[in-house]
Amino acid sequence: MSEEKVDVLNYSLAVSRVVWLKDRNFPGYVIQGDGLHDLYKTSREIQRLSMSLSERELCNLANHVVSVLTRMLVRYEEALSKENIALPYDPPVKSGLNL
Repeated sequence: MSEEKVDVLNYSLAVSRVVWLKDRNFPGYVIQGDGLHDLYKTSREIQRLSMSLSERELCNLANHVVSVLTRMLVRYEEALSKENIALPYDPPVKSGLNL
């Protein structure tokens, strides 16, 4: 294991962090293994069921993945905004939400 200095852009989240590695142009998002595995399982289920399930069941699974990723991206955008860092994409996800 190696050690590397990172800048943590948010401290308020218990299970995830927005961090900035010195050699990267933009901050990144650290996801705990259980959260990553949940996204993986749901994505695999969508993949498996997309050929055989009703649209409603597939839609529910897709909505779960979108919901998790939306929350993560909103946290990412808020952390970058707080530090006056431009987003690496446009438009912001948060701009399309009714918060």
